[in-house]
Amino acid sequence: MSADPTTQGSDFDGMEWVRNGIWAAEPCWTVEPDEEAIKQTVKSSLNGHPTTGPCDINFLAQGGFNKVYIVTVAEKEVIARVTLPVDPKWKTLSEDILVSDDGHLTAVVDWECISALPLWVACQVPLFLQGKASDKEPDKAQYQHDEEGNVVELFWEHLDDYELTQLRRVLLGEMEQLQPEWVRILER
Repeated sequence: MSADPTTQGSDFDGMEWVRNGIWAAEPCWTVEPDEEAIKQTVKSSLNGHPTTGPCDINFLAQGGFNKVYIVTVAEKEVIARVTLPVDPKWKTLSEDILVSDDGHLTAVVDWECISALPLWVACQVPLFLQGKASDKEPDKAQYQHDEEGNVVELFWEHLDDYELTQLRRVLLGEMEQLQPEWVRILER
C-alpha cells in the first residue's frame, strides 16, 4: 500500500498536505502566488492586444487546487487561474476531463497539467482506505468503559482499522476480477 501523503514529504513548493479529518488530506497554499508573475504571464498571452499602461490584479476565488484572479490590462479583463503544483496521483477532482451523459470520454482539458507517469503510480489503494491491517473484529466487552458506560476511544480506533481492512479486501477482490494486472502491480 502507498504511504500517507501527509507523512511522505510529498509537499511541493508553495503547498503542503494537511490532514482533513480522519479520512483524507487536502492541499493547502503555503505561499501566495507572485502577482507580478501573474501580470507578466497574462500580458505575454494577450496576442495582438495592447499591453502597455496599468495592469491590475484582483483576487476572485479559491478552490482546493486553484486561485482565480481578474487581471485588467489596458481596459481588457481576463481571468487567470493559478494552480498548485499537485501530483496528479493526489489530485482526484475531475476538473480536467469532460464526459458525455452516457459516461464516454469526450475531451481532456488543460493538457499542460497532464503528466506521463509509470503505471505503478496509478495502482494504489485510495488514501481513504489506507490504515493499519487488522483481521480481528474488536469486541466492546473487551475494552474499558468510562464512568458513563461508553466504550473508550481505543475501541473505535481498532474498529476503524478492522473495517478498513475489510474494505481493502473488497476493493482488491473487485479489482482482481476487473483488472488483475492492477493488483499485481500494487503487490510489487
